[in-house]
Amino acid sequence: MLTTVDRALDDPCEAPEGQRLSWAEMLVDHTWARLPEPDRHTPNDELRIDDHDNKLRRVLVPCERANGRTWVTVPKTSVWYPFQLRVNKSCGTDDSDGLEYDEFIEMAIHVNWSFWWHPGEGRAMLDRAVGRLLQQGWRNAYP
Repeated sequence: MLTTVDRALDDPCEAPEGQRLSWAEMLVDHTWARLPEPDRHTPNDELRIDDHDNKLRRVLVPCERANGRTWVTVPKTSVWYPFQLRVNKSCGTDDSDGLEYDEFIEMAIHVNWSFWWHPGEGRAMLDRAVGRLLQQGWRNAYP
């Protein structure tokens, strides 16, 4: 996420006199997710999910194989993507020019599909991914 922010802020953009380019929020809602192995969820190379929000049952989800793993994404716009990332820049003070000004980046990971909610290999995959974020210096805001 930090690389993405740096790249966005490095793009040429003319700011009005006395202003600076900044950002407040990024939303990543188009995601692909790797299914837990073994692929017990994908008999006949297809995955079907129930979308309780939209009262849809057995929605066919496209599967794609890459590097010997199965990846999935949203089948159509009425179904949530497997994950959603929301990144916010929060400030310690209201005045960005003040001496006490401090800002930090907060990332929320929203899990939309039950493969990663319930105990099992999917949840273990999610826990390992969060563990890698913690090793990179992110902190758990809601332990």
